[in-house]
Amino acid sequence: MTAALRVVDTGLNPACWNVAMTAAMMEMRRAGRIPDTLRFHRYPRSVLVGRHEALQSVVDLPLCRARDIAVARRITGGGAVYMSPGVLAWEVTADLRSVGGDLETVARRLGEAVAQGLGSLALDARYRAPNDVEIDGRKIGGACGYVDGTTLVYQGAVLIAVDLVEMVAALALPASVDERLTTVSDVLAQTVTHEQVTGALAVAIAERLGRRLSTAEVQAAEQALALTMLAQEIGDDAFIDGVDPQRGASRRSARPLASGVAAHVRVHPGVERRIDQIWLTGAFSLTPERALPDLEAALRGLPLARAASHALVFLDDRQISVHGVSRLDIATAIAAAAQETSP
Repeated sequence: MTAALRVVDTGLNPACWNVAMTAAMMEMRRAGRIPDTLRFHRYPRSVLVGRHEALQSVVDLPLCRARDIAVARRITGGGAVYMSPGVLAWEVTADLRSVGGDLETVARRLGEAVAQGLGSLALDARYRAPNDVEIDGRKIGGACGYVDGTTLVYQGAVLIAVDLVEMVAALALPASVDERLTTVSDVLAQTVTHEQVTGALAVAIAERLGRRLSTAEVQAAEQALALTMLAQEIGDDAFIDGVDPQRGASRRSARPLASGVAAHVRVHPGVERRIDQIWLTGAFSLTPERALPDLEAALRGLPLARAASHALVFLDDRQISVHGVSRLDIATAIAAAAQETSP
């Protein structure tokens, strides 16, 4: 008999409560007290920073305070994300061995599942490694994961109807980044309900994992543990603020060069300063259309010092046409970002 995948929807709740529920479910799955679970949930307007990020470096805190945007810290890694009621969050909490065996396989399976689910809603979505879902080269969803022993939490979100301008501002990203994002409502030019997206994703995720769906409610014990974790740590200011800026992931931005190209990079701590995310901006374009997000994705995980030379190799090997600037201009902008000190 096909194993069940429990599906729960905890609805719209405060950011720190949602983080605490993730932590509680991971703890209870580790202890064998709950089965493999797919959870859907939503947030008020919030920014969630990754477990090891330096808060001051990746969020526009004055803007968030002025606009009443909550800030919380996830228990998982990855970069800061903006959430709102128009963003559908999903997460799989499971025994890693039962859903793929390694994080890379899980990322591919679940990324393809999200693309498949959106495809059932007439959206031409595709998975782009390592953890994005896109439509026509524009990001509509992303994900990240965390493994503790054999227990997995893999989280993602789909942009249904979102203020992309506020998203970019809250995360202190270059203003032009919103042009690389899209939403379900924008693509379909009509209102799509959370229930429609939830149903489509649940079916596709279960199929990709070879499971049957089993709708359920969150247990009282899960809620109680979440409230305890919220009170003891996750909701505490010290937990939200408490990553040493010298040890946390931070952002580097070089001023635009004479060519107009600028590189904005978020890097992990450590001697190699590996790239967590990179955005290249300026009055230029690449052909084919998806070449720019593909280049940015290819640079993730590389030591920042090697990114400029890798970018040149990528552009040459794929015979990508660069318009408005030169290949060297792009590489020089990346190298300049590597020389900048963190803001």
